[in-house]
Amino acid sequence: MAEGKIRTSQHITGDRAVKIIKDRILPPEWVVREMTPDYGIDLDVELFDYENDKCVTLGEHIFVQAKGTESPTYGKDNITLVYRFVMRKFDKYEQLLNWCKRAYPNLLFTDDAFSTADKIGTLKENLPQIDAALCALNEIKVGDHGITESEALGYLQAKTGIECTGKGRSEEQTFKKNVKWKGTDDKKEEGCKRKAISCIPHFKLDKSYSNKRIYFNWGLKEILDGKIIVVHVGTHWDETVNKREAEIM
Repeated sequence: MAEGKIRTSQHITGDRAVKIIKDRILPPEWVVREMTPDYGIDLDVELFDYENDKCVTLGEHIFVQAKGTESPTYGKDNITLVYRFVMRKFDKYEQLLNWCKRAYPNLLFTDDAFSTADKIGTLKENLPQIDAALCALNEIKVGDHGITESEALGYLQAKTGIECTGKGRSEEQTFKKNVKWKGTDDKKEEGCKRKAISCIPHFKLDKSYSNKRIYFNWGLKEILDGKIIVVHVGTHWDETVNKREAEIM
């Protein structure tokens, strides 16, 4: 056979790594451009997101260097950090909701979790504490081989520096939220399951007596693998607002 170009195993593995990043890891909305020659940077990624049913650019780029191996382990930690980096540049609460499942993959959110959040101020002023609280929640599991509720509350407060508590002594509300969710195999509305869940534990942002709260449920076995459910980011629990049935995303 005539001498010609030779591709080393490293070249082939590197190309496979780039393909995995493009096809399996990055969101389909993002535009991925390969850099040739790469000079240490393999991909230029332009970030897009949906706004008013249109997929629009966020005006941000990330640059990716791919490292291939024949024995890969597929973790989400690094891409989760990318999602959080992008999310921290948002200025609207509705943008935050769209990205929460990416940035905090171990949590669930109701579709109205941020519906009244603008009442506690701008996202820019509240995002550092909201992000810290959600990052900490994303790391823990309560019950069934996890920690106890008391231990969890202590951990969350120590981790974030934000007061995290159960129901206050003077609070007489039920802190119940009606939710529905679709099973993993049934995406139709008629296949939805429904339940009233307790949303007693909450963070108190800024100060213990402030009116800025994040309410959540510790998670239930029957609801999508028992993940913690973030139900309300906004003012003190309002039975009027939260009587609406919400869908878990």
